[in-house]
Amino acid sequence: MPSQSNARAMEALDDLLTATLDDINNYNDSIETVKTKRCFESIPSQLRGTKKKFTFSRVYDRTKERLDLSTKQKYYDNTEWLGAAGYGIFCYLLTRPSIPLKANKVVDQCRTYPFDTGMLVRIYGPAARIAIFGEDYRYNQGAVTENVVAECLMKAVYLRLRDDLKPECMTLEEVDYTVMSDAEGDSFE
Repeated sequence: MPSQSNARAMEALDDLLTATLDDINNYNDSIETVKTKRCFESIPSQLRGTKKKFTFSRVYDRTKERLDLSTKQKYYDNTEWLGAAGYGIFCYLLTRPSIPLKANKVVDQCRTYPFDTGMLVRIYGPAARIAIFGEDYRYNQGAVTENVVAECLMKAVYLRLRDDLKPECMTLEEVDYTVMSDAEGDSFE
């Protein structure tokens, strides 16, 4: 029955989200846990608009508490933790598409995607599932569609790299994705 399989899928996605949040709790101290969760939980809302750039000031409502550090300084290490732990896909702006890509990335300008598109859809709720089943790929300004592409590129590149290399997905102006493959940069629009 479709409704039973849908319920099982939702339960599996809930388990995945719970496991992710448990990892954040287990591998960060108490203050860093709160900040890392804020970063992770802000990703879906940051993808909703037309400007999908990850903005540190949108991680937490600054009116709720006084911040002594700049928001970037306060949350940068937490976003790095999410990337290193594999819970975020970071697509950085490039100053130019030349090798090595890392030398040309703008560290504080990136799009950030959850590592699992199904989890993003689960967080967005029933409206996202209805849109996708209805083949409306523009839902939330195409956030889910972009997440699928970023996830597929990241996983395809990752599978081809040695274990000691960390793949990166990087963006440049009108080019949506630039990835390294066999010591060359490939761009996708």
